[in-house]
Amino acid sequence: MKKKQLLAVLLCGCLAWMGSGCSQIASKEPQEVGLEMVEETKTEATEEQKQAGLTWMSKAAERIEEMESYTGAMQLDFAFINDGGENSATVSTSLAQVYEPLQQEIGISTEGNGESMGSSHFYVGSEGEQLMLYMQYDGVWYKSKVDEDTLYGLLGQYDLKEMIDILLVATQDVALMGEETLPDGRTVQRVEGVVPAELMPATMIYTGTFVATGMATLTEAQMAGVADMPITFWLNEEGNVVQYQYDAGAAYQTIADNLFNEVKDLEGYENAKPLEVSQYELTVTLENLNETESILVPQEALDGQLLDDTTAEETVEEAEEAQE
Repeated sequence: MKKKQLLAVLLCGCLAWMGSGCSQIASKEPQEVGLEMVEETKTEATEEQKQAGLTWMSKAAERIEEMESYTGAMQLDFAFINDGGENSATVSTSLAQVYEPLQQEIGISTEGNGESMGSSHFYVGSEGEQLMLYMQYDGVWYKSKVDEDTLYGLLGQYDLKEMIDILLVATQDVALMGEETLPDGRTVQRVEGVVPAELMPATMIYTGTFVATGMATLTEAQMAGVADMPITFWLNEEGNVVQYQYDAGAAYQTIADNLFNEVKDLEGYENAKPLEVSQYELTVTLENLNETESILVPQEALDGQLLDDTTAEETVEEAEEAQE
């Protein structure tokens, strides 16, 4: 097992048992589920609201290019029924990033059915001119040499500048729905839109939406039939996206159905029960835009064990044995 497999354990291992794999699943009428969820959240808007929405989204696109740093939080709420009955999971992630020089902190904690399922922590920094990734697993710190492309492949879904850019490009049929106040007291403009069905496969893959449940790669066939997805942005007076939210539950349901169709005739799936997804909601909030000057990597992480393939394999094997 390689470094990426250790990352997989750190990033989504806590949820693996709850999904019982995306292969042990079946479902009912995927298209109907997806369309129902879209219809329930669709809101009629006036032409004035639509034009205002386009104006604010244009501002957001300009501001995202100027983003230099931020702190933030990401919460995933997942609710479903599988052969183990009703289940729920919450993945809470704290985020901080500086783009020049590249620095990052990611803290992930997971709850399943109200109980803690574990946590992991990451830092990105440099040692001399070498970019480094620091990872904490089971109380032990590891570190690995990386380049920017490799880093993005591993942790790109936590780069909020890139994620917002992708979502702004993908979102259509926008409308300004009015002024609101966030729980932290910030006054914002609420803009609603839709990621259309034809853009959903690429959007879900490039934003890493389903990585938390182990679906890091998906084929075109597995995403066939995914419907439009409503999405909401909240923008401050400068036009910065300070919060966004979408529920990809309908898309997850469709993918689950497609995955089951790939394996339903194989031995061992005779008693597979339907996976019914009621929620896969992602909420992301950003703060301290362009105010974070640096992120300090703690000494214990700097002193972590340099990760090679042998170390990674031993660590992952221990993790797998612990989960059995």
